[in-house]
Amino acid sequence: MSTAYCSAWPPAPKKKVALKGLDKVAVQRISEVAQNVFTEINELDKPEMKFPMRALSNVRYDKRRGYFEIGRQRKVRSLSVNTVKGFAQSLRMMGLSKE
Repeated sequence: MSTAYCSAWPPAPKKKVALKGLDKVAVQRISEVAQNVFTEINELDKPEMKFPMRALSNVRYDKRRGYFEIGRQRKVRSLSVNTVKGFAQSLRMMGLSKE
């Protein structure tokens, strides 16, 4: 799509929002993970990210809250020739989440 015909171009400047509580923690953690990936790549190491394992064996139902909670098991995703696309998608989603 050409930008000449897009009415949403250029994008409107984003408003600064004061973060509180868990939002602030999440943004800080995303920044830390991104910085670690950046550092590992610059040092020519293979970067890794750890994510909660999304499997039925890693969830439990909390009757008091009324919903499922994810457990402590983690899956490690590392950058390799075969995982470039998924790794890049994960980084992109982290960036969008931070915004």
